[in-house]
Amino acid sequence: MRMKRQYRIGIAGFEHMHIVEHVEYFLRKKERFLWIGGVETAFGRNSIEDAPFTAGQNLKKCMELGVLPHMYENWEQLIREKPDLVLIGSENSMHTSLVCALVEKGIHVLVDKPLAYKLEDARKMKEASERGGGVIITNWPIAWKPSVRFGEEVIRSGALGEVLRIHFHNPDSLGPFCHGENVSEEQQAGEWWFQKECGGGSLIDYCCYGCSLLLEYLHKRPEQVVAVTKNFLHPFGDAEDYAGLLLNFDRSVGLLEGTWSTYASGSPTGPVVWGTKGAMVVDYGKESRVDLYQEQFSKTPSHSYTQMENQNLDGRQSIEEEVLHFLDTGKNLLPMLEFRRNMEVAAILEAAIHSAKSQKMETILYE
Repeated sequence: MRMKRQYRIGIAGFEHMHIVEHVEYFLRKKERFLWIGGVETAFGRNSIEDAPFTAGQNLKKCMELGVLPHMYENWEQLIREKPDLVLIGSENSMHTSLVCALVEKGIHVLVDKPLAYKLEDARKMKEASERGGGVIITNWPIAWKPSVRFGEEVIRSGALGEVLRIHFHNPDSLGPFCHGENVSEEQQAGEWWFQKECGGGSLIDYCCYGCSLLLEYLHKRPEQVVAVTKNFLHPFGDAEDYAGLLLNFDRSVGLLEGTWSTYASGSPTGPVVWGTKGAMVVDYGKESRVDLYQEQFSKTPSHSYTQMENQNLDGRQSIEEEVLHFLDTGKNLLPMLEFRRNMEVAAILEAAIHSAKSQKMETILYE
């Protein structure tokens, strides 16, 4: 039996906590990847080094996992090692410079959501990718939730009729350091998550999920957005810890909430979808459930689904399997992971940020 190719893989940036999860996913296919090392991409702020989910601890965990045989001094050194793929774990504001530097050299990149929150940054990445040939892949944890994908199949089936409204909010969260890390406010103030210039804040962090889901479920783009932001519990940073977005489509609306100020959700996060023939509640938590309501005024589901498989993925169930499928075959990625979708998300986020500042409805510019 012919052995499959082994791909050279590196890491750029350890600021985002999801980088450890990405490494763990790719280690499940360790025979297919040769880890060459990584490079730090710190923004320059004083990060905490001894608390979970900080850059220092993320780096330490990656070292313990054995994926950093070398630490390079700069991106150029990493590029000279000719990786096939680089996992980017930097703060959001660093995505553009990192992605452009790598894809322009023909290196594929995997970036955590959101790829960008400014349309101009997305354009720069697109141009660099076209010049060099490196492909930009954006991972969305919700892309691998069976209930989320099954929800799209329900909409496609026509069971809800014409979709009129979609509501999504993230699970209960009090911010990046709310799981017993015992990090003081003074220490948190130095972390990129709470600084607008670093791409911090709950709007970018959590509303991006809703933007991507709306595009996935409706297969059309919103035209305008109104945004409200608040900082309820994190006064040491200038980024918001709550954002509410109302998005206007031609014949439907979307309501998105991104929050670091919710002690307990009290209800499934959604998406909750209302149509002319019924309603659907998607819960992608531990239970992974979809409830379908097709009787008028009923508070009891007509159907409840708990045993679901990822739809139309030929058995691919996670990000490392999807990336390997792309590397081996060159075939298209899931739409949620492809560049075009993530450029649309960037356009929506940019308009929402403008709306929060102007306190007016903003038109979303996609070109």
